[in-house]
Amino acid sequence: RGECKDCERAYNRNRHAKLNYPPSAEPKKCHKCRRMLPANRFSPNKSIPDGLHSRCKDCAAAYTKERYARSNNPRSTEAKKCSGECGRTLPASMFGTNKSAKDGLKAYCKDCVSAQEKSLRASKNYAPTKKDTVCLKCLRTLPPEMFAPRPDKPNGLVSHCKDCINERYTESDIPRSDEPKVCTNCERKLPADKFISHKGKKDGLQSHCEECRSEYKKAHYADVVALGVLPTTEPKMCRNCKIVLAADKFGKHPEYDGGRKNTCRLCDFNRVNDTDITWESVDKASEEQGGRCFLCDADSPGGQGDWHIDHDHTTKKFRSLLCMSCNMDVGRIEKLKGTSKRLDVMFKYIGWPVPCRTCECDCHDRATLNIPTEALSRECNECRRILPSSRFLASWVEGSIRLHCCIECNAKSSNTVAVDFGNKPNDNQKRCQKCGRMLSVDSFGNHYDGLQPYCKLCSHKIQHNRDAKYTWKTIDTARAIQGNRCFVCGADKPGGKSNEWHIDHDHATGEFRSLLCMSCNLNIGFIEKKPPELLGYMFKYIGWATPCLHCKCNCHDL
Repeated sequence: RGECKDCERAYNRNRHAKLNYPPSAEPKKCHKCRRMLPANRFSPNKSIPDGLHSRCKDCAAAYTKERYARSNNPRSTEAKKCSGECGRTLPASMFGTNKSAKDGLKAYCKDCVSAQEKSLRASKNYAPTKKDTVCLKCLRTLPPEMFAPRPDKPNGLVSHCKDCINERYTESDIPRSDEPKVCTNCERKLPADKFISHKGKKDGLQSHCEECRSEYKKAHYADVVALGVLPTTEPKMCRNCKIVLAADKFGKHPEYDGGRKNTCRLCDFNRVNDTDITWESVDKASEEQGGRCFLCDADSPGGQGDWHIDHDHTTKKFRSLLCMSCNMDVGRIEKLKGTSKRLDVMFKYIGWPVPCRTCECDCHDRATLNIPTEALSRECNECRRILPSSRFLASWVEGSIRLHCCIECNAKSSNTVAVDFGNKPNDNQKRCQKCGRMLSVDSFGNHYDGLQPYCKLCSHKIQHNRDAKYTWKTIDTARAIQGNRCFVCGADKPGGKSNEWHIDHDHATGEFRSLLCMSCNLNIGFIEKKPPELLGYMFKYIGWATPCLHCKCNCHDL
């Protein structure tokens, strides 16, 4: 031909721009199925004299599905060079899906596509027209006030009126289906509870199952991290509160500009907890507390290095800044606030004074509070050093962080790779390499190659007390005496992922005490680790009765 492809595209674009036929409201005959249908069953096409496509929507959709089935190439997992301006070689997760391509990926990366869309919209800045406009959905001629503005359109308005848009969102509010569904990624037929809701789908479910979505997000996040986006140290303006703050006030995220989120930490906190705390109140509390925890007076917040914002979950009011350990402990106490009898049973269970509602002494006032430093320390399971609680991590990352080990020991084992636990062996029994007993596979924990070499009881003894003398017979006897229920709260289900009863023992003597549910075992362990003085002050901090060391009443005999 005498013209190149770019000139030919420009000619066709200009020719179609001159053709601006309005859509007709009269019935039309479909060229494919030969049916006489109303005008709203055809999509608009301004280049045709009647303003409507030659095929109806049903025939057009069938043709699209057939064409899509012919070119259904799978996505490639190899890296690809972007054909856009960046010209970078990026992982496959940075490209959109195009099943008509040989590798199943688009030619431009997501960053280039986003930049092109932004530049295209910025170049077109049309003012909204003041003339009446035809809605392409209901084909009504309506005033411009019935359309939302859109600067990239020639008339400055969207193609559908507000009524049609609201009707579309109402129709798309489809309830979840309870029938099984086939995941389009792994092609497995799974129950409906394995899919996330999507009100825009016909069955109200996502097309990919939760496992496939999780794997894709992990792979995409790993690829973005591999690009090496370092968090900026320059000040940044929060998109929500419109305040210029220091870089450490924003959370790290490699997918955002500058490697940090667009909203500050406090705005994220207010959004999640439905509070209205301001930076002024937080900075004022930090100055008054002198950079220390309000409860235990620690000079280090622990965890990731930020002080925790504590608030009243009932009134939504800000209270103070706490360290990681105290914030977690106060949260545990508040969760048990409505079950006072259960907490009293826990105090009696470990031999502590029960919180008394009649005593009014001041043995837990802040002025008289004197907590030894040793009481706020923990032992590392790796190096066996006694360290402050701030030297331990607060969150768990699969395969790389152990909560019972200090920060230094976790740093040494940072090369540990997260391993997906495989299926258990087909045999129903296995011999424990510690006690030598032949036990069922349920008595062993998971390991990367199948099962742990030691049974759960031997692993429990090794971890907590090597001189413990309780055996499986002791466990079975306790289970029979308790009637397969928790000794403290009487629950009939142990809870947790393992759904097994937790072995509770005295950490001082190593003697077995009883079988508990997951919640009671965690709460009793938390209570035992805290000194009575600090725990009593925490009770007073949230406005609840404190365990008095001088009261001898029997108002809570159990």
